[in-house]
Amino acid sequence: MKQFLTCLAGILLVLSLLAGCSNAPAEAAGALSGASVSDNSRTFGTASSSLQSDAGPSSASSESQTSEQDVPDAQDDTDPDSRASSAAASSSGKNKQPSASNSKAPAGAASSKASEASRAPSKAPEPSKPSGGSSKVESNTISVSLSVECHTAVAKGNAIAQSVSQNGVILGSTSITLEKGASVYDALKKSGLVIGASSSAMGTYVYSIQSLAEKAVGSKSGWIYRVNGIVSGKSCSSYILQDGDAVRWQYTCDNGNDL
Repeated sequence: MKQFLTCLAGILLVLSLLAGCSNAPAEAAGALSGASVSDNSRTFGTASSSLQSDAGPSSASSESQTSEQDVPDAQDDTDPDSRASSAAASSSGKNKQPSASNSKAPAGAASSKASEASRAPSKAPEPSKPSGGSSKVESNTISVSLSVECHTAVAKGNAIAQSVSQNGVILGSTSITLEKGASVYDALKKSGLVIGASSSAMGTYVYSIQSLAEKAVGSKSGWIYRVNGIVSGKSCSSYILQDGDAVRWQYTCDNGNDL
């Protein structure tokens, strides 16, 4: 039994040795192959690095040249219209500020015209005409004519009358300006002649002009007045004159019947 076991152990040992011998060449071949591949990798890597280092400057130079060449090509590829548009846009950008300034010019011109228009003299309104179509301007004064005569007394040979006026005209027709509301007596007073008058409840009575007094040529003699040729029954201070009236004082020797 021991011998059998010893033989079996020997057989197993031989088998294991044989197995080890058969695996050794494979392992050796694998190890050799791995080393060769590793060495080749290192060699290839080294060669590749060497190639890269050798080709580095040339490649960089080539890329630089390529990029420099590409730029002109890109510029050359731009069509003329695009370059014109780009130039116009650039010019518009540069001139933007002047354009804004120019756009204000018309507003300034319009403001100047408006200012000149506002300074221009406005047409004065025409004066309104009085109602009734009359163009005569209203006034606070009136104008009348005044005359003083003593023909009858001179004809009678009265010395006083002849001394005052040889032809019987003491005051020829004279224009006199009076305030509105003036009376016949006011007109006589403004003539500058010497007047003798008295007042009563009936008004003012004129009894003498230029020293020629009533009753100097008889009991019926004295002074009377007419306005526009008409004898008035009012006292001379009560008769209110109108513009354009004609006042005439006359000396009578017969209560007006001789006039």
